[in-house]
Amino acid sequence: MENEVPTLQTVVDEILDARGSVPDERSILTAVSGIDAAGKGYFTGRLVGALRDKGVRAVAINADAWLNIGRFDPSNPPEHYYNNAIRFEEMFTGTVLPLRDQRSLRVEINYAEETSTEYERRSYEFEDVDVIVLEGIYLLKREFQAHY
Repeated sequence: MENEVPTLQTVVDEILDARGSVPDERSILTAVSGIDAAGKGYFTGRLVGALRDKGVRAVAINADAWLNIGRFDPSNPPEHYYNNAIRFEEMFTGTVLPLRDQRSLRVEINYAEETSTEYERRSYEFEDVDVIVLEGIYLLKREFQAHY
């Protein structure tokens, strides 16, 4: 059984079960992570939709909103990208963790597209969120695992 691929319903059930162990004042934070073009966004959309169908106030947050403009370095491309692709500290401390801990948040971030040469300001507003589905690369690094 441990090698079975979980179904969407299995993931929904696990998240709903977790709700019982998380204080009502907090949102559940879950991650959908994997390599680029693996279908994370597609799965996240289906997961958020399935949770909403159950009456859960779920939102998707895409880590790509915190892309780092200086994420490429020709002298050491793989390691530099791994360490610098996403502005994780800014994402977690400025948006994700405050939303998880307070369930609601209004925030303005420095946003970058894949081809951006400078950041643009973008506002987000979340109200009374039950479940945050954070989607992106490298979300399960050891240093982030305690957040979930």
